[in-house]
Amino acid sequence: MRRLLTVLSLGTLGLMATSAIASIAQSAPTPEDVADAALAAYTHDFYGGRYERALTDIQNVKVDSDNTEAVALLAALRASALLCLKRNSEAEPLIAQVRKIDWQDPEPDKALFLGGVFSDRIDVAADALNHMIARYPDAARDLNSGPVDYYFSKAPPGQATDDQWIALAKLGYGGDTETGHYFTFKAVKLLAQRGDIAGARSLINYVAEPAQIEDLLVMKRFAALWPDAAEVAGPHLSKIGNALVQSAQRRVDQAPDNEYALQNLARALQSTGRLDDAIALKAKLPQTSAEMAKADEQTGWLVDNVAEAMHAAGDWKGADRLFELLNDAPIPNEDWRVNMKINRLGLLIEDGRFDRALPLIEPTAQTDGSDYAKQVVRVFRYRTYVGLGRAGDAAALLPEILANAKDAYAATIDGLLCGAQFDTAEKVALQALAADKDGTFAEDFVLGLQVAPLDFDTSSDFTKRWAEFRKRPAIAAAFDRLGRDMPAEFLPQIVGTK
Repeated sequence: MRRLLTVLSLGTLGLMATSAIASIAQSAPTPEDVADAALAAYTHDFYGGRYERALTDIQNVKVDSDNTEAVALLAALRASALLCLKRNSEAEPLIAQVRKIDWQDPEPDKALFLGGVFSDRIDVAADALNHMIARYPDAARDLNSGPVDYYFSKAPPGQATDDQWIALAKLGYGGDTETGHYFTFKAVKLLAQRGDIAGARSLINYVAEPAQIEDLLVMKRFAALWPDAAEVAGPHLSKIGNALVQSAQRRVDQAPDNEYALQNLARALQSTGRLDDAIALKAKLPQTSAEMAKADEQTGWLVDNVAEAMHAAGDWKGADRLFELLNDAPIPNEDWRVNMKINRLGLLIEDGRFDRALPLIEPTAQTDGSDYAKQVVRVFRYRTYVGLGRAGDAAALLPEILANAKDAYAATIDGLLCGAQFDTAEKVALQALAADKDGTFAEDFVLGLQVAPLDFDTSSDFTKRWAEFRKRPAIAAAFDRLGRDMPAEFLPQIVGTK
C-alpha cells in the first residue's frame, strides 16, 4: 500500500481524478488502484472547494496500520477537509494523531498547511510549515507561492513569522523568480534590522532586483551593508541589471511563448534602462482589439512594461495608444486591468495631459481594486482638477483624500504637493513616518526626495516639487536621519536608446 503516497502531491494544483479512474476501468482494480483514484478525486474536489465530497472520496480508503506515512496522510487529508467545513472539533483529534506519528514524508504536512490556509486556521498552517522547514526543507522550498503568500498575509506579525520568512529565504524559496527575489530582499532587511549583519550578508548576493539594491544603498539603517550592496550593484547598477536581464532572457529562451516569462523579460529590460529591447517586445503583443480581448493579466503586464519603455523613450502617444488598446478591449473579468489603467492615468497626468486623463478617471474608479488603488485614483482625480484649474472641485476632494491617506501615503503626499498644499503634505509625511513600523514608507520618502531621480521615467515636474518639499526644515531633517542621496557612481543609466 506504500504506493498510496506516490499519487498525491498537494503542492501541485489541478491534479485530476480521471486518469486514475480510467486505469481502474481497464482491469480489475487492486486496493492500491482504488486508493490512488480516491486520492486523485480528493485533490480535485479539495481544490474545487467541494470539501464534503473530498471527505467522501477518501472515507473508505483502508491502509495498513504499520504504514505510518499512509496513516498520517489520510488523517491529515481528513483533518484539512474538516477544517474547511468548520468542523474543528472533528479535525483536532486527527491533527493530534498526525503529530504523534513519526512519518518520513512531507505530504501530511503539505495537507495540513493547505488545510490551515484554506480554512484560515493559520495556527495549523504555521505548525505544518515549521515542521516542513525543520524536517523536509526541500518540500518547504517548493511550496506553491499562492498559499504561501496568503499565509504570510494572514500570519500575525512578529518574530515567529519573520523567522519562517528568513528560513524560507535561506532555503532558496522561490528560486530565481520575482517571488524568490522578494523573499530574499525582505529576509536581508529583517536580518539587518535584527543586527545580524553576517546573516544579511550571506543572502545579499541573491538579491536580484535593481530597485531593491537601490533601497539598500540609500537607507541609513542598512549602512553596514553599503559595501556589500555596492559590490552586488556594480557601476550604475550594471552588474545587478545585467544579471536580471540574463536570467529573464534564459527563461524566455526555455519557453518562448510563456506569457509570464515574456512580461518578466519586458519588466527586466524596462527597469534596467534597456528601452529599445523592451520596446521590441511590442511585436509579441496582440495587435487588434479582437486579439487583445483574449489577453490575461500576464499579457497586461507585458503591455504595461512595453508602454512604459516607450514613454521613457519619449513616445508618449505610442505608449498611450498601446494602453488604450488594452484598456478598451472587451475583456471579461477585468479587475486586474486596474493596474494598467492607473499606470496609464499616471503617465498622462504627469505629462500634464489633463483633458485626456479626465474622461478616463471614472472608468478606472469603477474597476474593483485594493484600498491602495482606490486612493491613488482619488489623488489622480484631485491632481486632474488642479491641472484643469478647477480649484473648487479639487478642494472638495481633500477631506476624503486625507481620510484615506494611510492607504497610499506617498501618492497622497505627491498629490498634495501638486496642489501646493505643502503644510498639509508635511503633516501627512511626518504622521506617516511616526506610524511606519516596518520602514516601508521611510523608503518611499527617501527615494522620493532624491536629488537625482532613480526612475527612468520620472518627470522633471515630480523632481522639482519633491526638491521644493525637501527644503522644509522638518522634511530635510527626517531625510538626513533616514537616508542619503544615491552616490553618483550608482545612478542608473539608460542603455541603448535610438
